[in-house]
Amino acid sequence: MRSLLFITFLFLACLPSLAQRKNAIPSCGTNANTKIVGDILKLSVPEGVELKQSFDTDYGTYAISFGSANNRVWLTGIYGNNSTRGVLPKKWLAASTKVTRRTWLLGRGAGIDIRGTLKNGNRWRYFGHPTEDFHYYDVSTEAAAYFDRIIDNVCFQLP
Repeated sequence: MRSLLFITFLFLACLPSLAQRKNAIPSCGTNANTKIVGDILKLSVPEGVELKQSFDTDYGTYAISFGSANNRVWLTGIYGNNSTRGVLPKKWLAASTKVTRRTWLLGRGAGIDIRGTLKNGNRWRYFGHPTEDFHYYDVSTEAAAYFDRIIDNVCFQLP
């Protein structure tokens, strides 16, 4: 019951600033020298990092690495008609001491961009909408800053 109250409090605490923090995602330019991942939402992959991708008939996934081989963490993404609901896992909120939320706009659609700090001081971020999301969880401040630079440069390209 305490967890439910905490989650409700966090959600209500974010509401007043929600209308003031909507951001429009820009359309992607053309840069043939940059590796891009995603479906409608596009992320630029920094040079020299490990990138994993997989595809099936109705979805695709990718993971962008940070850190050395024995301490590697990932920014992961998924897209496809039934791949995600674009909803933050509730357990992430329950495990957090600090959460910020903003809404972003893409044409007539919208999505969420939520960041949090865990009790151990590590960070998480979830950026998504129905059919596509990308996120990291339980990463160091350094890794979060690296992944945030990638996410903060998101752009869109309609099919």
